[in-house]
Amino acid sequence: MGITKIPVLHGRIDDSIIRVYVKTYCPFCIKLLKLLDAKGIRYETVDVIKDKAMYKEMQKKSGKGDVPQVEMKGSIIPDYGSEEELVLEIEKLMRR
Repeated sequence: MGITKIPVLHGRIDDSIIRVYVKTYCPFCIKLLKLLDAKGIRYETVDVIKDKAMYKEMQKKSGKGDVPQVEMKGSIIPDYGSEEELVLEIEKLMRR
């Protein structure tokens, strides 16, 4: 699982916000959002199909174009083994 520090871009978010970049038809995105909901983890979603500017920004931050990707606390998590592992990583970062 990789965590990448992101450069400061115009879309930098507050450390208390968890941003999930998704494509609404993506089964991995849907699964991740359901897991976050089940854990009671609050987040905001960015549909990168509808918002091309945010898609480009996500790519600049992570160097990747696939989803889901999670941005939080100045980091972006573009790679992970499974959605369950990603949720565990999110929970670890939330405790920092």
